[in-house]
Amino acid sequence: MKILVEYGHSRKVIELENEETLFTESLYNTLCIMMSVPFSSEETFFQYFDEDFKSWVDLELGTKILDKSKIKLSTLQPLEPLIGTDKVNFNCSTTSASSSCVSDDESDKASIELTVGSLDFGIDMTPPELCTGVIEDVPITKQETTEESNKMISVTEKAGSSDDNSWDIQLLCIKFSMTLQNKLENEEQLQWAQKHELLNHLGDFLYKKNKYPDMHMKRKIAKQLITKYPYLRERIGSGYDAWTAALNNKLKSLRMKDSSLSLKNAPLKRKESIPQKDVFKRPCKGELNFLPVIPSTEDETSLKRHKETMKKEMSKKGAKNLILIEKLMDKTYPQRRAYLTNKPLVKDLLQEYPALLLTEEISNEMTRLVNIDCTKKALKFPRLAKSITLLGRCYLKSVKSGPKHDKIKEILHRCDRNIRNSEVDRTEEQNKAGLQLLPLLLRENKEEFVSYTNSSNEFQKIAESVSTPIIIISESTCAIAAESQVVKEGDSVDSLIHLISMFYCVNIEYPRSCNCTFTYVQKEIFEITDNRKVPAKLVTFVTKVASQ
Repeated sequence: MKILVEYGHSRKVIELENEETLFTESLYNTLCIMMSVPFSSEETFFQYFDEDFKSWVDLELGTKILDKSKIKLSTLQPLEPLIGTDKVNFNCSTTSASSSCVSDDESDKASIELTVGSLDFGIDMTPPELCTGVIEDVPITKQETTEESNKMISVTEKAGSSDDNSWDIQLLCIKFSMTLQNKLENEEQLQWAQKHELLNHLGDFLYKKNKYPDMHMKRKIAKQLITKYPYLRERIGSGYDAWTAALNNKLKSLRMKDSSLSLKNAPLKRKESIPQKDVFKRPCKGELNFLPVIPSTEDETSLKRHKETMKKEMSKKGAKNLILIEKLMDKTYPQRRAYLTNKPLVKDLLQEYPALLLTEEISNEMTRLVNIDCTKKALKFPRLAKSITLLGRCYLKSVKSGPKHDKIKEILHRCDRNIRNSEVDRTEEQNKAGLQLLPLLLRENKEEFVSYTNSSNEFQKIAESVSTPIIIISESTCAIAAESQVVKEGDSVDSLIHLISMFYCVNIEYPRSCNCTFTYVQKEIFEITDNRKVPAKLVTFVTKVASQ
């Protein structure tokens, strides 16, 4: 026959040879040894589960043990497990003896099978957690999860090495309130107050052992909780992930309230040093031919000769051979991209390749880099500038005052005044107004994108005050300024082409305070796509402009 012996979390199946066996002192001692508990009649006692009364009854010597009886070993106080002896002989009658036990680091249950007869045999005293063999799982029922009358939960952990920063956790009893214990015993859903109490008990216990336990220890405690109360297991994941997270938060809360902790002892999280961001960007804005390889048909001598030919052609005061210039710029493109990795100044780049000052050639450079004809794409800007101007007028109707209101009102008033002059190009004035309104309507720094002056004589003064390329607008013309110099003068469309091309061809990052404005020019006007996320306010702005 077989009996089930339970002690704390340990449950072992023991097979007896006789169908009916009396509970004797010899069997008492054998069961104590198999459960790794010192046998002492004053501190340990056995109980069996009475099916009629549905309760545990004390098991006295001479009591008949029936087949498939459930026996529980209880102690009056926590006892140290038996460790240290190798073999102990007991006088038992048997015809064969076999024992197998196993421990699983992932479970606190084990099954041990023993045949008792009439011969002397040795019982291995190795602790169950160090044995190896075959596991016989025993299902846990609601009756079996009921502990002694003091209602406690046992938490055990195998001691680890000091290298693993682990520690010994002896058998500990955690007492719950009557309300919480009744809910756990009846498998009722816990309310917030009961969950809070349960976490307080577990957190306080773990905090006393180590104020900074590792995640493995927290998971172990959470797993032992659902092992004792299986109905608390979660439906998804490992079944105790949420309990582990709640226990982790509880420990954080305890550390915050602990005034004894000092900063030098706490494992603070430190931010890694962030290097200063380089203004020269990487290929992240849709560049298709960012750093090509110099062809084998060219060498340093031939490339130098091409550059000298281009400089000589660009120095001509009359008509220039644009076809020859474009051909030579194609040949020197790989060398030019490699030259940009040294982060040259804009003026040095233009001295080496003066052809970049030509609108046609800067557009060709963009075609080589992103495979887009910027000249054709820029033809849609006058239509967008008109819609942006109408959006600015709508803003003045909805907002009656403020610094932004005053700036928009001044730009539109200047545009209307110049349009009334018959000698001024109406479309050009709307383009200038659209360029000035764009960063204002996007709530960004206008001075990082465009600047206005009454006279073109002040272009150089404004250029000396900026670092990144910007557009300078006056009553009569527009210009591109970069690195304390005026690069090129022209109309609004040419200036816009040179502006976006300067950022791409010289590998300059957009100013952070005007990022949405440049992103709008890149993606909406020139249709250069990339994988970067579009800001939400820019999506809203594009929708409003399209509705005008």
